[in-house]
Formats: sequence, C-alpha cells, structure tokens
Amino acid sequence: MNYKIISKSIFITLVLISFTACNSYKNANMYKSNPEATKDENNLLAKVDRLSKKIDEHENTQKEDKYNKYPNEILQRLLKDDKLISNSNINFDIKVIKNPSVNAFALPNGKIYIHTGLLSLIENEAQLALLIAHEMNHVLYKHSLKQQANAKAIATFGQLFSVLSSPFDGGIIGALIQVSSIYGYSQQHEKESDEKGYQQIVQAGYDPQEASKLFNLMLENIKLNKISQPYFFSTHPKVEERIESSKSLIEKYYQGKTGIVKDKIYQAYSKNILINDIELNLKLRKFEVANYLIKKLHKRYESSTHSNYFQAEYMRLTKDNSFENTLQKYNEALEIDTSYYKAYRGIGYLYFELDKKEEAKDAFKKYLSLNENAKDKNYIQYYINQCEKGKKQ
Repeated sequence: MNYKIISKSIFITLVLISFTACNSYKNANMYKSNPEATKDENNLLAKVDRLSKKIDEHENTQKEDKYNKYPNEILQRLLKDDKLISNSNINFDIKVIKNPSVNAFALPNGKIYIHTGLLSLIENEAQLALLIAHEMNHVLYKHSLKQQANAKAIATFGQLFSVLSSPFDGGIIGALIQVSSIYGYSQQHEKESDEKGYQQIVQAGYDPQEASKLFNLMLENIKLNKISQPYFFSTHPKVEERIESSKSLIEKYYQGKTGIVKDKIYQAYSKNILINDIELNLKLRKFEVANYLIKKLHKRYESSTHSNYFQAEYMRLTKDNSFENTLQKYNEALEIDTSYYKAYRGIGYLYFELDKKEEAKDAFKKYLSLNENAKDKNYIQYYINQCEKGKKQ
C-alpha cells in the first residue's frame, strides 16, 4: 500500500480543507430547500460532495464493514429521536481512514471521517460516541465564520478544489496546509457542539464522565508527540480549554451521572486497528508513540503474539535493550504462535546487524517459507544473498 498520505500529509491536507469548507456557511439551512442559501453556498456544497467522493474512493479510506459498521451503529443510536436531525435531510455516514495521525472531521454533507490513529487512542465506546456527537453537531448547527471570513473561505475553497485532482507535490501540499489553517471553529461553536454532544450521549445512555476522558487522551498524545499546537486542534480551541469546558458541563448538568461504557466491545473492535497503527508508527520511526501504543496493547490483551513481537521490534529498532532480551521477546511471540512469520523477519534483522549471517539467513528463509506472498520478498531475498556472500550491507 502506498503511504504517501502518511509521509507527506496529503490526506491530512484534504482533511483540513474540508474542515475549512464546513465553516463557510452562514447559518442558512443547507439541508432542505432554502431561498436564503446563496449561489456560492450551493456551489460549495456541490464541491464538498465531490470532495467526499474523492475521499471515499481513496485507497486508505476503509470500505469494509469491520471498520465502518460499528461506528455507524453508534451514530444511529445518537441520531435516534433527535428532533433537529429529523427536521433535516442530512444523510450522516462514518468512514474510517487508515492513517496513524490523531484526527477526525465532518463535512457539511454529513460525511464523518475518523483516522485509525484516533481510534487507537480511544479506550471505549462512550468516548467514541462523544467524538461522533461532537463532529455531527458541527454539521447540524451549521457553524460559520463572520460574513467577511465566510466569503473568503468560499472563494478559497473554490480555488483550491480545482487542484485536488492535480499531481500532489510538496509545493501544493504546503500551500494547502497554510491556507487551510487560517480558518477554524470559534471557541463558542466548540462549546456549543460539546454541550449538545453531551446531551446526545447521555440521552443515548452513555457515561458522560467516562466519555470526557477523550480529551485527556488527546492531551496525552500532544505531549507525547511534543506538539505545541497540533493540526487537529489548529481548528479547535486548545485542548486544555476543551478539558475545562467538559469539566464545567459535567459539574453543572451530569454530576454523578453514570451509563454505558462498553470498553470490552470497543477493544474487540479496535484491536486490529491498534496493531496496524503500531506497525505504521514503527515504520515512521515515531518510537515514543509506538511504545505508548505497545503498552496499551499489552495492557488490553496481556501477553500476546503481537505485543511480544512489537516489544521486540521496538527494542531492536531503538537499540533500547540487549540482544538477548530482544531475541527472547521474539521467541516469546513464536511460543504463542509458531507461524507468526514477522517474528522470523525481525530475528533475521537482529542477527544480521550482529554479523551473524548464517543465523540471519535461516531466519529470513523461515520468514519467506511461512509468507510466500510477502510484499517485501525481493528485499528479504537481497538480505539472504548478502548473507550467502558473507557481506554486511
């Protein structure tokens, strides 16, 4: 799979543009026929529809039910008996994007997108419900900028949309990121969306106290990544303000209120998402984030093939531990599942770095014998050839 989206933030750029577009409506009801809607607004909505189609068709947007069915079931639970929604004709829909960055966004046409990086961070269904409700309410309440900024946003989006089908390069990406970071939701709109979101999740039976921990997890991620103002919050008030706002809402309206949490159900849903994100973060050399997620994986599922393997990978890549301890972790993964071929590849790399060519060759060959259709087959064969020549790369 091509991860240009991840390495060059192409998809993040599209996210930010679409988030900007969501702000460019002037509180006119765009969901039903409305004479107050301007030509520019109607044109923009048509462009948003085309943009969401592009996003849906992208290779990193997940099409399978195992990713999308569960969050959409939560969405339907939140939508039930909501009068504001019943008076609109918005067709809400959620899709998951394979991207380890912590992000989520909603388009004005009701399309909601959640990155796997955020799903890996979330711990239970109550937190996911709050996230969905929050993004949904930005659409429902048609949050906007001041009229002057609104006109600029419409014009900007119209100009930028024409380049979305062009070849992506650093210049375009940089320009789009810069423009898309100019506009954002006001603190008032965020508080409004949070307040309505809490009402919806409580009405649906979720625990508001547990749901509110979502923002603490995001703050933890910001500190872990050493980000002073992350792009996800560049269109939001600072996360610390969101935490304080949540505390105030709970103290005022939901003190002592309990409800549905569903941590086990959520963790069963997100297990493979978490595993894939750990692998992506290791590939991107984002070791602190990877280690944080590895610990989360181990805590949730105790000692497993995956947790042992990822601990070994982290130790090997960061040289954070001895050869013996790293090898032991790989072997612990294989004790649970002898067919876990990735562990053999890791062992091969480990031996190769120590110039133990014979052991490395045996491990690489075992990896290929268990994974005949390996995408990195030629790369691993190169290492085998180097071992047979007795030379280190």
